[in-house]
Amino acid sequence: MTYTVWIENARRREIAAIAGRASARAIANEIDRRFARLYQALRSTVGATTGRDVVIYHEQLLLPHAFESDRGIPIEVGVECRLPRADVMDIQPSVTPEGLVATTEHIGPHERLTQAHMAVRTWCKANGWVIAGINWEVYEHRPHDPEQCRTAVYYLLR
Repeated sequence: MTYTVWIENARRREIAAIAGRASARAIANEIDRRFARLYQALRSTVGATTGRDVVIYHEQLLLPHAFESDRGIPIEVGVECRLPRADVMDIQPSVTPEGLVATTEHIGPHERLTQAHMAVRTWCKANGWVIAGINWEVYEHRPHDPEQCRTAVYYLLR
């Protein structure tokens, strides 16, 4: 897939999230497990609304080998929403970063998302932009065909 990368001002989005750490080999399972917990809790919470799914990766680029280590990197797995109260299991209110970002859109299975991340990083380096170390993905609701999945990839810039 060919990616177009552009710069925009990202606004912060309120999310209900479960924070933790994940390593490269466990990331997909950790994300799926946390989304399952989130939706289970939110479905039973009166007044909770849900939007798109979000995963925030903290410090991935500032600590280049952290993602590959057993300790992994800090992540937040969340859903765009406002919590009616803050004591819903281990779910906490959070927000996505705001500010100048480099972004692209990935269309296709999540297993190929690394291609979108590489496209943004390569574009930033080639065009003189410095990545701040935090990035996130916003997933449109999953269609039945994985080839039609749409995911926005954002990298906060300095």
